[in-house]
Amino acid sequence: DGQLAGQEKLPVKGLLRGLAADGSVLWAVTDSGEILHGNPVSGWSVLDFNAAYAGYYPQITFWAVAVGLGSIMVAGTRPDGTPAAFTSSRGTVWSERSLDYTEAGVTCLFTALPMGLDYDARQDRFYLLGSDGMELALPGCSHCNSLTRYPVGALYARISAGFGTLLLGSDGFRKRVD
Repeated sequence: DGQLAGQEKLPVKGLLRGLAADGSVLWAVTDSGEILHGNPVSGWSVLDFNAAYAGYYPQITFWAVAVGLGSIMVAGTRPDGTPAAFTSSRGTVWSERSLDYTEAGVTCLFTALPMGLDYDARQDRFYLLGSDGMELALPGCSHCNSLTRYPVGALYARISAGFGTLLLGSDGFRKRVD
């Protein structure tokens, strides 16, 4: 309904689809292509990504957001259903991130519906989780992206902890990855 705790109603058009925290700053994305950041104490900012980048990028329906070490990544789909990801260092200027990866010497494109994002500080990389059990590792070098497939319909969450990583997916899928 466009209202966040402790605030007046914000001019948010879409439904909240993803949420991530970076210290006391919260980041959120909506299915209308909006990126929100702030907190209940200092207030909220709303960027209508689709309006701000009209003519540069197609309209995006956002599904996920993650933050880590001064970087923010958002992921969603274009009107044709293909996935897209964008990064920013402060949330003011956004650049598209390549979702290509190499498999058996062939350049491939991540085609899964984005279901979640995670930042792993131990490995200093983002992970894009998707339908068809796909997990795309996104390190600092975009030419070093790599894909891992899991036997599940969709991956929703990747939780990094001191013991390793826990993947959660559809139909109760759980897998510990070290």
